[in-house]
Amino acid sequence: MNRDSLISLRIALNFAEEELGIQSLSEIEKKLYYAALDCADSLGNFSSEVIRNSKWCKSIPHATYHRALTNMLKAHTFLKVPGSQRNYYRLPLA
Repeated sequence: MNRDSLISLRIALNFAEEELGIQSLSEIEKKLYYAALDCADSLGNFSSEVIRNSKWCKSIPHATYHRALTNMLKAHTFLKVPGSQRNYYRLPLA
């Protein structure tokens, strides 16, 4: 891959993140977001245990992962699924 292709991909990624409203997330929070997108069911629901063990989040230290998850819940980037088990969340509808 040449440098121009890499720059083009990065520009496209930045544009997509702005469109989704996730450009202000930290790099760790973005990893959680991408893991949730990758692992969510058709309704946008996912288990924090599943994303924790995904390829996106395996390298994140345990405490850092939970701190980022808490931040994302506070910011409403992830939402708790009402009446569900404690580690079950959903992505907001776009």
